[in-house]
Parts: sequence; C-alpha cells; structure tokens
Amino acid sequence: MAPLKAEHPLRVLVVIASPSDETPLDTAAEKQRIQAALQPLTTQGLVDVTIIEGPDTWERLINTLLPNQTHILHFIGHGAFDEDNSEGVLVMEDADGKAVRIDSERLRVLVRVNRVCD
Repeated sequence: MAPLKAEHPLRVLVVIASPSDETPLDTAAEKQRIQAALQPLTTQGLVDVTIIEGPDTWERLINTLLPNQTHILHFIGHGAFDEDNSEGVLVMEDADGKAVRIDSERLRVLVRVNRVCD
C-alpha cells in the first residue's frame, strides 16, 4: 500500500455513541486515551481532533463529515450484524438518545462521498 498523502493538520473525527437503551460502554475512558495519545501532535498543530457525542449521532456525523476533509474516522460504540441483510451495522443515537442502527451501506455511501480514506 502506498502511504496516505495528507497536508497537515491530519483531521481525525471521533464519533461516540452510547444509546441509553444499550449496554453502557466506558466511552469516557476511550475518549480520554485518544485525546492523551494525540495531545502532543495536536499541540504541534499536526493533528486536529473533532469529537461528536450524544444524541443525534448519525445526523451530526453527516453534517460534520460532508463539509470536512476528514482523514480518519474513529467510532466508539456498539456494532452488530444484521442477519436479514447480511451486513454489519453501527449503533448510533437518535435525537432522544435511543439506539438507531446504521447499516454499512449508508455509512459506505457517506464515507465515499466525502472520500475518507481515499
């Protein structure tokens, strides 16, 4: 694989979903680990980290990702497999903080339009 060519800063978008009707995850600890690991690079202006968390995760991801030149998308939350459609899903939060399943096709289209990882 050829290395990713990117101008600085490298933009990282962290999406944290912890729906109230799913098993709780220690998302705060993972968020803290990411921030601590990247802090030296953010201080130098080499990495820019944006964090989305709380209700309406999917809509906020759409609104943040499309106009942005995101290099890395990191998801913290639940995932599942939809047996009926034979595809993976990410469990995000709706406006009320409840679980909403986002199928892999919807995520693929969103990422492809934005060209994350290209």
